[in-house]
Amino acid sequence: MRLQCSPSKDQHREVAVHGVKWTTVSAIFRVGLQTLRIAILSRLLTPVDFGLMAMISILLGLIDAFMDLGTGNAIIQRRDTTSHQLASLYWLNLTFATAVSTFIIASTPLFSTFYAEPQLRMLLPWCAPLFLINAIGFVFRNVMQRDLNFALLARIQMIAVTIGSAVAVIFAFRGHGVFSLILAQLATAATTATLYVAFGRHSWHPTWHFDLRDLRGYINFGLYQMGERFVNYISANIDYLVIGRALGPHALGSYTLAYQLVVLPLTTINPILTSVAFPLFAKVQSDNAALRRGYLAIAKFLAFTTLPVLIGAGLTAPVLVPLVFGPKWGEAIRLVQILAFLGVLKSFANPSGSVLLAKGRVDIDFKWECFSATLNAITFAAVVHYGVAAVAISHVILVGLYFLPFVWIVCRLIDLPLRQYLLVFVRPATFVTVMASAVLLSNNILTVLIGNHIVLLLSLCLIGSTIFVLQISYFERQYIKDLWRLLAN
Repeated sequence: MRLQCSPSKDQHREVAVHGVKWTTVSAIFRVGLQTLRIAILSRLLTPVDFGLMAMISILLGLIDAFMDLGTGNAIIQRRDTTSHQLASLYWLNLTFATAVSTFIIASTPLFSTFYAEPQLRMLLPWCAPLFLINAIGFVFRNVMQRDLNFALLARIQMIAVTIGSAVAVIFAFRGHGVFSLILAQLATAATTATLYVAFGRHSWHPTWHFDLRDLRGYINFGLYQMGERFVNYISANIDYLVIGRALGPHALGSYTLAYQLVVLPLTTINPILTSVAFPLFAKVQSDNAALRRGYLAIAKFLAFTTLPVLIGAGLTAPVLVPLVFGPKWGEAIRLVQILAFLGVLKSFANPSGSVLLAKGRVDIDFKWECFSATLNAITFAAVVHYGVAAVAISHVILVGLYFLPFVWIVCRLIDLPLRQYLLVFVRPATFVTVMASAVLLSNNILTVLIGNHIVLLLSLCLIGSTIFVLQISYFERQYIKDLWRLLAN
């Protein structure tokens, strides 16, 4: 099975529009459902439940970084993958997933001892089947993404997240606590894998073929990818590890909820762009001019979408958090205000990974993440005894220090002047500053006049969004016209 076509620029544009459309529909649906799910579960479950699930998720996510042996993106990046190679990759990953599931069960006592949480001995074995289930649909998913079948992928994701959310809420209502979160993950994984196989087998299906020679090139690419994922995950989650180990599940639960809130744009808007961008970037990997245009377009779009949302969330956190999640989450208010800046920086840096993958330079990401993971671990361990807020502040500072050097490296790779990249953020940052000033002033006045928190939150959101939209409409009229034309097409 090979991709033989060489699409023109207009065809790439058409594919990008189609992909963004379907990925956007899926993302909007999923973020709406996820927000509703968190709002419901935060009232049915306790911070300890969320903290225990965060502890479990750290191990699951860490092992998940190894799950496809780094070969998933290799399937997308390479254009000459054969059916025999896909079959060999499929059975390799299925075998590895079986070993990982066994390892999860065997390592439960060690993980429980690390956190000094006896409940983990009972909870963790329930998560072991996740890896085997995910491996069943692994190659099917990557083939769909390589073939730019975004509409089908979007539908599958929407169905799976609906079933998973329903399972979580039903079992939480029945008083199953943290088990409701585990069962939701199992339900989501099982639904996704089943649908990947059911629809993906029409374009490719595994045969009883396995040959180590088929894996040449994929393993080399995958080892760097796997190493990069491992250190990336450690770097991104070392705060969870340190907080859970030093401060316990209650503090980790509050931190987790705040973090999930501020990364919603990162986990919603960015995947819309990067899941489409990487396959398309891979097709024009030798055309630096095309990569520069795409990279700058994504950066500008993210600046105009994530900045106002995250800064707005930080400004309205004293009203937003108690209203959406309930009064027992008061500790999360300050964390949301701090971590909002982290969400902004991570969102802006995220598309750089698609460029590195498309250029086949996963080694750069791997080396960078090794450095940042080490520095993160040292810093968080030094400040955690000052409290969870100290970890949040240090996390923001570190990511801020990493941002410019990392982006500079990516810009050099595609011959893009750093100054040209940074100019993209000038107007969005200015508009958000004006918006934030208006919201702060309005909050001081309306807090005295309006006693209802729902009305107060809606009023602040209306004021902030109106001022931001008016600025864009006046100063960025051509950009809005171009974006609207793109969406309309």
